[in-house]
Amino acid sequence: MPLVDKERIRHFLVDIQKEKLFLENIISSGMEDFIRDVKSNKSAKYSLIVLVEAMMNILQHILAKEKDTAVRDYGDTFIKAGKYDIIPPELASKLTSLAGLRNEFLTHGYWKCNDEYLYKLIGDNLSDITEFVKNIEHKYMDIG
Repeated sequence: MPLVDKERIRHFLVDIQKEKLFLENIISSGMEDFIRDVKSNKSAKYSLIVLVEAMMNILQHILAKEKDTAVRDYGDTFIKAGKYDIIPPELASKLTSLAGLRNEFLTHGYWKCNDEYLYKLIGDNLSDITEFVKNIEHKYMDIG
């Protein structure tokens, strides 16, 4: 069985952590400022795309190398990552909402994205993103 490429995973973990910090800073000023500041709002959308892409790249790489498993789409990636215990199933279920946001609103229907919903989703998922990073570091990077 081929081993995962730790350098590849590390690269994407760095991207996730940078984008998470950026998102924390953007929402720290509150919902009204987030909605009013068009640059921050648009930056947050792009940052989420980068963050979700990095998570997907990590999970798809691990699924392919360790489980010889392909995925249909982003939602399927989280589901299979939970099924194969790459990340805890409960976490996989929570993070599926980010995959849906990325597909439904940020890339294919950006004009439909409700800014209040986006703000709340970012705030609600920051701890899940941290948990994701910790799980991957522990299982695949020998950290923690």
